Amino acid sequence: MGFSILLQWSSPALSLNVAPDWLVKTTEGETISLQQELQRGQKVVMLFWASWCRYCKQLLPEVQLLSQQLKDQPITFVTLNIWQNGGENTSPKNYYLTQNIHLPLVMRADMIAAKYQLKTTPGIFVIKKGREIVYQYHPGSTTEQVVQDLEKALMN
Repeated sequence: MGFSILLQWSSPALSLNVAPDWLVKTTEGETISLQQELQRGQKVVMLFWASWCRYCKQLLPEVQLLSQQLKDQPITFVTLNIWQNGGENTSPKNYYLTQNIHLPLVMRADMIAAKYQLKTTPGIFVIKKGREIVYQYHPGSTTEQVVQDLEKALMN
């Protein structure tokens, strides 16, 4: 079973490079807050995805691998499922189980996607202290380029 957003954001819309705040509960029952993660000195990687998006499905295992490689770094990874339709065979949770994905999963994150003005999947943001967006996915990038860009954003 999925969970939805617990609290609205403090920022009314994405402006310049400032990320709207959010507080969510994962499918495992963990509460994650953008502001709290940033206050703890974490960078936050947000990956918006849908189980019907082929590129998202290619990217998820690579992002998980990156999260494992950087597990000792102050980085929080969170995946936010959006625009989901379909039955159990297309469910994000089922996909995670069958593909052995272990990243935090937030269901029904459409409202967060709207706050980040997301128009396509996948959507990827890296956010650092001060809610500064230091990386945003650009459509047309290869999986390898996205991983390289994420590494660069996370290591700076």
